[in-house]
Amino acid sequence: MKNKCFFILNIIILLNIFNSQNLQAQCNGYTELCDKKYDEVVYVTTHNAFNYEGDFIFPNHFFDVPQQLKDGVRAFMLDLYLLDGEVYLYHSFDFLGTQLFTDLLGDIHQFMVDKPNEVITFILESYISAEDVNNALIASDLIQFVHTQKKGEPWPTLQEMIKGNKRLVILSSENDGADFDLDWHHYVWDFAVETDWNNKRRSDFSCDFNRGNADNSLFILNHFITEELIGTGLPDTAELINSNPYLLERCLECQEISGKIPNFLTVDFYSLGDVFEAANNLNKIGMISLPVELLTFSITETPHQEVVLHWSTASEFKNNYFVIERSVNEQDFSAIGQVNGHFFSDDTKNYSFIDKTPFSNNNYYRLKMVNLDGQSSYSKVVHWQFSKFTSPSPSLLIAPNPLQNHNTFTLLNPSLSDVYTVNIYNAAGQLIQHIANLAGGTFPLNIAHWPKGVYWIQLTNQDGEVIDYQKVVY
Repeated sequence: MKNKCFFILNIIILLNIFNSQNLQAQCNGYTELCDKKYDEVVYVTTHNAFNYEGDFIFPNHFFDVPQQLKDGVRAFMLDLYLLDGEVYLYHSFDFLGTQLFTDLLGDIHQFMVDKPNEVITFILESYISAEDVNNALIASDLIQFVHTQKKGEPWPTLQEMIKGNKRLVILSSENDGADFDLDWHHYVWDFAVETDWNNKRRSDFSCDFNRGNADNSLFILNHFITEELIGTGLPDTAELINSNPYLLERCLECQEISGKIPNFLTVDFYSLGDVFEAANNLNKIGMISLPVELLTFSITETPHQEVVLHWSTASEFKNNYFVIERSVNEQDFSAIGQVNGHFFSDDTKNYSFIDKTPFSNNNYYRLKMVNLDGQSSYSKVVHWQFSKFTSPSPSLLIAPNPLQNHNTFTLLNPSLSDVYTVNIYNAAGQLIQHIANLAGGTFPLNIAHWPKGVYWIQLTNQDGEVIDYQKVVY
């Protein structure tokens, strides 16, 4: 009898040890994160997380939130609106696609039940009340997981949040949690600071703070570029900016300047590039080794209007070759040449390439560095504009703006050897008017049939290059 009791006691002890170890086995996938405070961890964050290809027009991601969770995304930017008394997710216009908030919360609830060692964050762009959010969390049974953080108090570690089963952090743009006695409904700008979110090209990126107080401990690094006319996601651009070394270098630069770890690494099309590798590197998990340590990348011009690219490397590891890519708009790149690398090197190596047929105006270049395994990364983008093209560029003069019933537009500084096209888009990105074969002058703008709203007028040359675009209001 004693032996039987002793055996049962041993089983109980072993089960307790197993359960204890299981609780501490990992935090958001890694044991290395367990002892870090919530504001000491980098979380891959999806901008407009709900806005995925298939159910939404102009998506920001290829995959829905359940797949994002499986892939390792742990923070979600969500836009909340009321439609017919129900809370919906959509971006700007409901006709572009919607999803019931409670449907998404149901998916997240199932994940949190199945994965008890995961900490999740919502960053809400909220056009509803904290009470509406509370009702949705109650309906989905997620309310049991919400964490309450007192302003100015240190954040708990991930392990502490997991042990207490308070693993869902709510940060909202709506500052009304206190009105409904909902302490877990945190006003985001009481806790976080961000970089600017309105980036149309890589040159717009900055580490300067935008909203929030610089003393706040959480740092939102907005690392996405949206289309200039209608603000949609750009997968080709996302693949470029989400790739190392560019992504990691920007994170490290902003971390050094701000003194803050970029807690919420916020991207579009998270599945493109090296977002998870960069986050792991910042979290000091599985530090990555870049194949090429690029020292310099610069441009000069020859007397024959050719562009010479110069670059040098400090070291190379399994570096097979460089692909030279060029763009006229810093977004759509194509390969124009290739230069072999040195495979393995610890010495400085110098390279050059001549572009004999550059564009007449703007030229953007980047290097795609391909290793022996076929993996690749990108350099920064460098820009060149020929000095001989200093005359004013063709542009549009639209008057008056806001528009009136008898509006005109004038094509300024046209090239005598070129013809131009004007395209007019509504706020949904639909082409509503196409005016071709323009060579200069003033033209009527028939707007009597237009609905009131915001429009974009785009000027292109005969090669299809966008030369000018302007936002107008009617």
